[in-house]
Amino acid sequence: YDLQALHLQFLREYAFLYAELDQRQNQLDVYDRIKDLYGKPWGVDASWALMKLGRYEEAIAIDRAAINGEDRFARSTAYNDLSAIEDSQHHYLGANEMGARAIEFTRGKDCVILINQARNEMYFIRSEVASELVQRALKSKDNSCPTPPALDAVDPYLMRGEFQKAISAMKQARQTPITKRMRVQTEMAVRTTLSAMLMSLGFSDKAKTLMKTVINAPGRMGYNSISIEHQILTNNILYYE
Repeated sequence: YDLQALHLQFLREYAFLYAELDQRQNQLDVYDRIKDLYGKPWGVDASWALMKLGRYEEAIAIDRAAINGEDRFARSTAYNDLSAIEDSQHHYLGANEMGARAIEFTRGKDCVILINQARNEMYFIRSEVASELVQRALKSKDNSCPTPPALDAVDPYLMRGEFQKAISAMKQARQTPITKRMRVQTEMAVRTTLSAMLMSLGFSDKAKTLMKTVINAPGRMGYNSISIEHQILTNNILYYE
């Protein structure tokens, strides 16, 4: 066995575990150890951690370097990260522009990028465009979406008053197989979307009861690009509404 290769793999898996736990500084510390031992600089894996820590300029520098590199996977990840960074800072026009560039680069075949851009479009009340992007994501075969793409079809339908389609999309999302790793995150997303649907249908008490189960659940911010402060503010508004 190549002991150095095994050790490097172990360190990368160690960093992945810290990312799963949302312990971003510890994650970066492992990348520093990899750099010190093996001379490998931080890559796009570090960008998300930096963003979560509010170190946007460092994250942007890494992603811009990746975009100009040769690794296609790193380039597509970097485009998506840059869109998320813009969104995290509430620069929605910038997020939309970068999302469009990401779709162009991936030829519209990356599920995560399509779904993220659908969410970007909803900021501008472009529900038809959002719906079209979700449908493209549903047809994607790259399996990159950690939660059911059908879940993101619900809000555009609700915006247009297409309630039966919203209900059908929710059923489709519920029937989508979920990996064990993503079950808790998916359940929180499903309940959040379902509460919005119940509110739209006039069942406000049921919606608020359901939303409180999400608000009162243990925090799990690792997969979200928005800042913790923004999430807390949103939760407070929902709670006191």
